[in-house]
Amino acid sequence: MPKSRVLTSIPMELYQQVKRAAEERRTYQTELLLDAFSHHQEALRDEHAGRHVRAGLPPRPRPRRRHLDQGVSPCVLFLSAEEREIIDKAATELEMSRSAYVSLLFERELGDESA
Repeated sequence: MPKSRVLTSIPMELYQQVKRAAEERRTYQTELLLDAFSHHQEALRDEHAGRHVRAGLPPRPRPRRRHLDQGVSPCVLFLSAEEREIIDKAATELEMSRSAYVSLLFERELGDESA
């Protein structure tokens, strides 16, 4: 299955943690994200269920996530079309951008390591 580059933007501090974790685990950032998705996507969906119900109104445009105090770093992932579609669908269900959802997954996956 061919993979293509998918660009996301995540907080600089989180990006540094992701790079360190990928190196320590001897894996790629993409594999770390896919692991995070399998470990945390159901819990995230359950936690956010019902929070975005707008009485039948269409979702509002997503506000841009701002990290004025810490900066933002590009994070390049290599995903198949199917993987990208699944992640985008999960992000849309939570009314998040792909980058916000990827950040949340990485934060969950690395939460124990940064404590």
